[in-house]
Amino acid sequence: MNSQVEIIATLNPLSESLEEYPYEYETYSSSSINEERQSLKDKVCELGKSACKENWDGEGAAPVKQSVIDIAYKIIDELPNLSILYRPDISVTPHGEIDFDWVVNQDTMLTISIGISDEIAIACIVDEEHSHDSEKWAGKLPFLVNKFITRLYNI
Repeated sequence: MNSQVEIIATLNPLSESLEEYPYEYETYSSSSINEERQSLKDKVCELGKSACKENWDGEGAAPVKQSVIDIAYKIIDELPNLSILYRPDISVTPHGEIDFDWVVNQDTMLTISIGISDEIAIACIVDEEHSHDSEKWAGKLPFLVNKFITRLYNI
């Protein structure tokens, strides 16, 4: 039996309000996906619902685009074993981006930001060393993310 889970979120253009659930969200059951990954995907879906329209924050915020949500799901699927990582905080920005933040302490943190142009920005502080970079989404977790997570948690 093939144990795969496919998460699909699509914008429903007929929806006029957030209460009408602007994203259709389907989960195909599988025993292979762990509960933490699913929980993170649920959070992304919830944030997508709340930030899917222009001015969602009442202060001119850009909407989160479907391509940003799709990349967020793929990043969640590719993160290293989440059982050994602290759970990231996930948020949306007024620029229509989705951010993943891991904060171990004041001197150890990582942020992955998925931009509206499918650009992945990465910022990391480990032992007072600051690193940052960005790259276009290429269909898999950027090398630097793996490198920084490894350094962040001394894996």
